[in-house]
This record gives sequence, C-alpha cells and structure tokens, in this order.
Amino acid sequence: MRLGIRVKLLIFAGLVWAVIFGIYSYYIYHERIEQTRRMSLTTASFLSREISAVRQYYSSTIVKKALDAGLDVTDAYHNSDRAIPLPMTFLREVSASIGAVGSYNMDMVSLNPLNPNSSPKDAFQREALDRFLGGSDTRHYIYEVYKGRESIRYMIPDVATSQTCVDCHNANP
Repeated sequence: MRLGIRVKLLIFAGLVWAVIFGIYSYYIYHERIEQTRRMSLTTASFLSREISAVRQYYSSTIVKKALDAGLDVTDAYHNSDRAIPLPMTFLREVSASIGAVGSYNMDMVSLNPLNPNSSPKDAFQREALDRFLGGSDTRHYIYEVYKGRESIRYMIPDVATSQTCVDCHNANP
C-alpha cells in the first residue's frame, strides 16, 4: 500500500510535534526542578537568618536576665524550677515542635564541641566546618537524598555575637 503525500505530511508533522513536545517537556521538567531548588535555597537562607536572630536575642536578652536573677541555664532545665534552657536546647525544642516530622531539622555542630553529641556526623558537616574555618565561605549547601527524601542541606557559621555567649563558652574548660 502506497501512502499519499498528505498522509506522509501528517506523519512527518506528528513526528516533529512529538519531538518538539518531548524536548519541551524535558526542559520544563528540569526547569521546575531548578526552580524548586532555588526556592528551597531561598527558604533555607531565610530560616537560617531567622534562627540566628532568635538565638542571638535569646542569648543576649533572656539568658542574661536569667543569669542576673540567679537562675541556671542548662540543657537539664526540665528538672529544675530555677532553670531555663540553653540557647541551643531552646532552638532544638522549638524546631522540633514547629517542623513536620522529617521536613525540617536544625542542629549546631563543631569541630571542638562542648557537647560530644555536637560533633560533625558526616562528610557534609565536616566539609562545611572546614570551609568555615578557612574563612572562605559564609554558607555551604548541597542537594541530596537525605534520610530517604530529596533535600537541601544548608549550613552557616555561627559566631558568638552576644557577650553572654562568649563569657559562658570561654569559662568552660
């Protein structure tokens, strides 16, 4: 059976349309992924600035007043009527209460932690801390599957800006 010119043109047009549609779909798919990544990076940046501001305020205002009033500042504050949480304990508990399970995680890590549980837990954290120590970066992030979910992992250096923080940490042997 011989195909006429119209049928051949329709088949050709259909193939061209399929190729163009396929390329466009591929482009849109990857553009959406990049858009999602840009939005997650913006969100992570915003959250990190907000967390830093809250921690700084809590440390410089609330902790200072608590210490001046003779209260203890400890991670074991649940067992005492005269104690409030450490700034990091406060932030961990707040982040745990507002984040949906597995969608948000916040922690502080150090190459020389006061708490051994705050040591780097993986290569990403060690690499970020090494970069911060070298003074070359003010943020470090990667996109990866983390705990079974596509995630952005984002770290910023934490610098003690409150005299209350500096005094307490420098007094610790």
